[in-house]
Amino acid sequence: MRYSVLYIAQDETDKIIEEIGALKFVKKVLPSYIDTIDQNFVGSLMR
Repeated sequence: MRYSVLYIAQDETDKIIEEIGALKFVKKVLPSYIDTIDQNFVGSLMR
């Protein structure tokens, strides 16, 4: 398996990232930044 996507409760994020990162077969753990990305694309494609 190359990658995996996990959906977890936001209040448990830090704890679960540490637990998953401690596993010997896990190379990297990245959180999603979807909340910080502007998803309003109206007018962006007209340029």
